[in-house]
Amino acid sequence: MSHFSVLVIGSSVEEQLAPYHEFECTGKDDEFVREVDVTEEARAEYAAHESTYYQDPEGVLYPRSPPRASGTSGSGVTLPLRK
Repeated sequence: MSHFSVLVIGSSVEEQLAPYHEFECTGKDDEFVREVDVTEEARAEYAAHESTYYQDPEGVLYPRSPPRASGTSGSGVTLPLRK
């Protein structure tokens, strides 16, 4: 809760805020901390993700669209013209 302003009413401030503590900051491993393993889901998402890149004769990679013959890429970055 280091980035929120809160108003706690009552005398048991620590007890009322316990479910909202940040484990990374406190290191307190209690009944409010759950371990959630999303490794397999992350691996599946990573494996399914595809990106298309184009490589020029010098080995430079360009994302999405190949350089245009006019000497500019789709992003407007000027590229050297090849003769």
